[in-house]
Amino acid sequence: MVTRARLLSGLAITMAFLAACESSTEINPTKIYAGFLNGANPRPTPSSSTATGQAVVIVTPGLELSFNVTWVGLTGAPIAASIHGPADENSAAGVLVDFSKLPAGSTKQVTDFQADGSASGNMNVTPGAVVTPTVSADSLMTLMNAGLLYVCIRTATHPTGEIRAQLRKQ
Repeated sequence: MVTRARLLSGLAITMAFLAACESSTEINPTKIYAGFLNGANPRPTPSSSTATGQAVVIVTPGLELSFNVTWVGLTGAPIAASIHGPADENSAAGVLVDFSKLPAGSTKQVTDFQADGSASGNMNVTPGAVVTPTVSADSLMTLMNAGLLYVCIRTATHPTGEIRAQLRKQ
């Protein structure tokens, strides 16, 4: 319970800081997407995991996508952590962004793949940028704005997803 409170507190502080820094005169304002990871969210079958976490994705006016994902209480070290889509909260979809193998030109700041861990980094999402051979940055942003992307953390115990969070615009 204390861990969930710390996660909520951390998300609130991050969002407050970003809101304070955002200028109302920007042509392309900072956009924030977030979600809470838990075992009830994976599809097609929820997991029995009590692990939790949070995912925050920030798209800056310069069209750089920054992500910060943290989790606690997994059944073991993650075998994968990624953004999936297109899918609503009741569906599953393929990997679009693998946090351990970011697109060319990206920076992976921290990847701590432990039972209590995190992943963070930055990606270019300017128009025409390539995220994968089949997904452009334009498509990724369209899916994110429509609420059709989610973060999923997979472990050996739950190879189709131990915890998941649908990314929602804040």
